Amino acid sequence: MSGHINGRHIALAGMMGSGKSTVGPLVASRLGCRFVDLDQAVEAEAGHPIPRLFADEGEAGFRRREVATLRRLLSLAEPTVVALGGGTVETEEARELLTGDRVWVVWLDAPPAVLAERVRSGPERPLLASDPVRRLEDLWERRRPLYRQVHHLRLAADLLSPEALAAAIVEAYQQGGVPPVPRQAIVAAPRVSSLVVRRTQSFRWRDWIDLQAAPGLVVADPAVAEYAQGVVEELREQGAQAGWYPLAIGEAEKSPETLVQLWHAFVEHRLTRDSWVIAVGGGVLTDTVGFAAATYLRGLAWAAVPTTVLAQVDAAIGGKVAVNLPEGKNLVGAFHLPALVVLDRRPLATLPPHEWRAGLGEVVKSALIDGGWLWERLCRGVPPLGSEAPEWEEILYQTAAVKVRVVNQDPFERHQRMYLNFGHTLAHALEQLSGYGHLSHGEAVGLGSLAALYLSERVLGLDPAVRTTVAEWLKTWGAPTRLPRLSLAALEPVLMRDKKARGFGLQWILLQAVGRPQVVRGVSWTLVEEMLQALS
Repeated sequence: MSGHINGRHIALAGMMGSGKSTVGPLVASRLGCRFVDLDQAVEAEAGHPIPRLFADEGEAGFRRREVATLRRLLSLAEPTVVALGGGTVETEEARELLTGDRVWVVWLDAPPAVLAERVRSGPERPLLASDPVRRLEDLWERRRPLYRQVHHLRLAADLLSPEALAAAIVEAYQQGGVPPVPRQAIVAAPRVSSLVVRRTQSFRWRDWIDLQAAPGLVVADPAVAEYAQGVVEELREQGAQAGWYPLAIGEAEKSPETLVQLWHAFVEHRLTRDSWVIAVGGGVLTDTVGFAAATYLRGLAWAAVPTTVLAQVDAAIGGKVAVNLPEGKNLVGAFHLPALVVLDRRPLATLPPHEWRAGLGEVVKSALIDGGWLWERLCRGVPPLGSEAPEWEEILYQTAAVKVRVVNQDPFERHQRMYLNFGHTLAHALEQLSGYGHLSHGEAVGLGSLAALYLSERVLGLDPAVRTTVAEWLKTWGAPTRLPRLSLAALEPVLMRDKKARGFGLQWILLQAVGRPQVVRGVSWTLVEEMLQALS
């Protein structure tokens, strides 16, 4: 091989559909060396096609064969161009081989939307046997950090032709490439969990929290002071050193300044690394107290007792804690799971109708993204607002269950958890542009859901009857169903500052059908403007 880097092999890494098997032979031809497709080599050595290996030995068995074949290829004296399998990097032994001194790794990177156009599911691709588009997105999110660990050169496989990719690889290789960087990894995967329990007569705090480990603190909204004082008394009766700190807070106070206030309160109550904090109040309070707990002494255990509809079905569950900045909602935050979330129907009994409406947008969202029991129950007839309707207890509990299921699949919002943002792309912008507190979160999410359904009809062919049904629910509850008049010029910069915007721009969560959400990028601003006009 002429112009080689100390006789090193070239390994092409990347997702299925990124072009490794097309680019590899071009590179090998230009360098005058051999090309090997790793998948084909595994099949040749096993005497069976990959689908048969998956069926007989499972993915784990296939990966063992894959590593053995890769080790053999990289031990060859003559430099070779090897096209890796898309998932080769998922095996630790393979990553160790790929970070060795005799291999130079090129990552051909392309987003799932491009890959989906190139790849069609079939028997030759067993990992795409069901819902290939969603599966590709899952694999892409999972594998990208692993490609980053092993690569020396990264190229945009969606922007360059195979010939241009090959030329870039050869040029870099002949100029010396990128020397391997000594690397070590720290893998920290703490075993944390969050329990969501419905309070019954047998509930006791000491069954769920180590009350005697250190002093604790109950932070509560003064609006529920009587209820929160009952929580403090229960804790003290069960042996806890329970302090009490009232915190009056709304969206305007969900700020870094309030965090500083809470940190000082933690100091005054002598909290230690073994202490616990219990937040009693609505979602704004649990968000803020949870973030304070996440950052004080590098993380305190905390629990949430949500006292509003919004907090019980969404805000207090899942561990996303944050505060607002003037530029946008929840822009500064963390993932810090509460050890315990207690769902108690008693605080809901005194809530006025507008407080119920503040949470019902999340009920609608959950029914749309999950389908199943919740959607079917609401389609049979929505109950009137207020806890006097006994069916609400099960509806709210099942709404919380939707979020629990999604968070369990994706705790850190790499894929499935994004579905919980359905309706929120526009909702957060509506809240900010109207001024926090003028339009409740639930009302904004209801309107945002109607907007997302409209876009779903235009982009994914969703049945318009879904939007009609949801609009009827919102009307029954007295929630708004028409957007305020907004100009695209005012809306666009707010949307692009939202925490759901990524490096590739704004993304929407849309529906192919009820229960089938999808992350969609590239929705045109022309279509967004059309939606604003249609729903205003």
